[in-house]
Amino acid sequence: MFSFDERTRALLDAVTRLGSVSAAARSMGLDASNAHRHLRAAEARAGTRLVERRQGSARSHITRAARSRIGAGSRGLTGRALAFDAAEGTTPVVISRRMLHVAGRLPEGAVTLHVRPEDVTLTRTAPATSARNALPGHVVTLHEEEREGTWRVDIACGGLRVTALITRGALRELRLRPGSRVVAVVKATALHPIARDLPVGAFEETQRSKKPRV
Repeated sequence: MFSFDERTRALLDAVTRLGSVSAAARSMGLDASNAHRHLRAAEARAGTRLVERRQGSARSHITRAARSRIGAGSRGLTGRALAFDAAEGTTPVVISRRMLHVAGRLPEGAVTLHVRPEDVTLTRTAPATSARNALPGHVVTLHEEEREGTWRVDIACGGLRVTALITRGALRELRLRPGSRVVAVVKATALHPIARDLPVGAFEETQRSKKPRV
């Protein structure tokens, strides 16, 4: 199976969050034309479209083929955003009867969240940490990535599916195998609303309003 290099994966992650290749390129400090050329070359290697423009919209989205190659975390976590908690600086989001906390203000109602596998930490027990989201679950699958020494771990957390990227050393220390009980830890600042679920301009406003917890 075709495997993405790190820049392609990062570009597709950013398109998922921001809703366009140009915005994704800006967020990574890249020239938009270079980003488009890079994605076209990746599509040629993959033999399929990776990014498509939504009909009648200025927004773009990654295709099902691209999502299947990135991993479970990029398919999104769909739930309902509740009222913004000003004291915490987060928006509670209910997904599969679990409460997640997202940094910044989101519009109330249906929302799909995206988290990069690189931003998911795994532990055996709930840690004492400033991270706002600790999700108990079990390992479903794990396999080694093209990048030597890196392993992709798919975790079922109740009705949620989350993907983490960890090193071979972490895999050994945690003694992970299918069925192992783990806790997936995700910072509130690592959860991003997928752009298609927000009104035009809302994501940029949300990003400006985010203040990392000290």
